[in-house]
Amino acid sequence: MLRQALRIGFSDTSFAIILNHTPCQCEDLWSILIGIDRVSIVEVPRGHAVDVGAVSIEVVAREAYEKKRLGKQTRRKLKAATELMREKVDA
Repeated sequence: MLRQALRIGFSDTSFAIILNHTPCQCEDLWSILIGIDRVSIVEVPRGHAVDVGAVSIEVVAREAYEKKRLGKQTRRKLKAATELMREKVDA
C-alpha cells in the first residue's frame, strides 16, 4: 500500500529513503526522504480492504522536519540519506 501511494503522489520514487516507521493501532506512519530537500509524512490506514485514496501524504521541507523532535537514530538516518542523495545528484 505504501509503495502504491508513493507512486501516485510522486512522479519519481526511485531513490526514496525511509527515515522512520511508527506503527499505531489504526495506521502506520512513515517518514520518507523524497529528495534532498523534501520529506514526506505518509499515514497508511491498517486493514485488509484499504483504498489507496485513504492514504494521507504530507510533504514538508527537510529543514522543517529536522526541527521536529526526532530521535538520534532518525537524525542519523536523515544525515546519511541526505549525503547519499547529494552524491547521486553530483554523479
